[in-house]
Amino acid sequence: MGILFTILMGIWFTITIGILFTIVLGIQFTISTVVKVIEILAESNESWEAAAQDAVAEAAKTVNNIKKVYVRNLQAVVEGNKIVKYRLNAKISFIVE
Repeated sequence: MGILFTILMGIWFTITIGILFTIVLGIQFTISTVVKVIEILAESNESWEAAAQDAVAEAAKTVNNIKKVYVRNLQAVVEGNKIVKYRLNAKISFIVE
């Protein structure tokens, strides 16, 4: 009974994690799919959107199957009462093959 319980809990956990990834990250995948998340600090002279795009472009140089970007910790560098740099932290999720 202990082994069966362990197997059932493993299946339940895997399905639950799959459902959570679908709900939270909007990523649907099979039970055997591995999703990895990396964090990149990005900067742009134009905008936060450009900084986010730069983060994705930089990540795409080394990983494939990028699915989502979670942007947080927006910062701006101000010089002479003007914003001169836009900075952000981007968490990028991708499917590992």
